[in-house]
Amino acid sequence: MRTLFSWASFLSGNLPICAILLVSVAFKYFSAEGVIIPLILAGGYILICLISTGILLYFLQCTITQLKMKNGGTYGRLYNLKIQNIFSSGTMTYYILPFISFAAGDDLLKNEIILFILILILGKLYVQERMIIYTPILGLVGYIVLAGRLKDSSHNDLGETLFLIKNPNQLVLGPLQEYDIIYKRISDYAIIGIIELNYQTEL
Repeated sequence: MRTLFSWASFLSGNLPICAILLVSVAFKYFSAEGVIIPLILAGGYILICLISTGILLYFLQCTITQLKMKNGGTYGRLYNLKIQNIFSSGTMTYYILPFISFAAGDDLLKNEIILFILILILGKLYVQERMIIYTPILGLVGYIVLAGRLKDSSHNDLGETLFLIKNPNQLVLGPLQEYDIIYKRISDYAIIGIIELNYQTEL
């Protein structure tokens, strides 16, 4: 299940690239002949990315809904929270390289084949490294990633973790804040959950 989720995460991040590709091919279609195959491929690429985005967002929303209903999840406490910049230069390489593959030339079919090969290779690396939360789509729909330390319900320190949360408008960050949370682990280093704002504690 995590492999499917990881692929959905990666492909959802390629949605803007595939949308630009489809627009580029469509313009070529109306001004040149022999681009019907590239047009079909571009449409197929964006359809796959749309489906992947739907799977990703549906999975996350279902998880959050279950946690709000207290249906499963683990109780814990987060502290020393700060915004985590997940879009470092290394991470963005996964999305910039495919863009360069079709932006550098005029041979549409060749560019799309290169794009497809790059997506397979980079996607495989993305899944192996379990970079589930490293997709720009999450930021566009209101999710942010926080870095902090996690305690279990007995206040035992579980170490550093990344915390994926949606629309944390009332959240105050800093070393003096603690929050009780209900969470579910989505990778070895990341969790998704909801914060119990009624149980905010200042150290």
